Amino acid sequence: MDKSALRKEYLEKRNQLDKALIEKWSMKMAFSFFNTFETHQKLVHLFLSIKELNEIQTEVFVNRLFEDDDKVATSITHFNPKRLEHTLINKETTYAKDKYGVPVPSPIISIAEEAIDIVLVPLLCIDFKGNRVGYGQGFYDGFLKKCGENTPKIGLSLFEPIEVEIPINDWDIPLDYCITPNEVYRF
Repeated sequence: MDKSALRKEYLEKRNQLDKALIEKWSMKMAFSFFNTFETHQKLVHLFLSIKELNEIQTEVFVNRLFEDDDKVATSITHFNPKRLEHTLINKETTYAKDKYGVPVPSPIISIAEEAIDIVLVPLLCIDFKGNRVGYGQGFYDGFLKKCGENTPKIGLSLFEPIEVEIPINDWDIPLDYCITPNEVYRF
């Protein structure tokens, strides 16, 4: 099965999930993350959820990181040229939605990819080798390539890994871990 077919299938599966179930699973996944990974004195990068798209509710992670006084970063998507800009966020950060419904933080406090210690990565599905299917624009692969060699790349998935091996391209960056509602997988 190719990536576009998997993307379509898992977008449909995700859209059928109940929002209360996504909230419950998001809390379980955050619990697993904080029980598995050390975040103290580390800069954790994560994506900001689009609730209308039934994405994992990453504000659960953000709120806990803020409570623990950890450093938090997110990205702003630019389409011309295609890239992610990374910015620190904190309790005082405000957000406005862009034309795609993505929360955009303000003010922007730019940071380099090399400064990031842990990356939480969005995905639609993942295989047992850490290969993922995302939204298909390649933003995260370009970003992950610039991160430090020892920076853990951790996927967040509402679904367990699939048995089928996801076809990869030269630019695809596999993940090191994936957290699902039921398990933390290491690849």
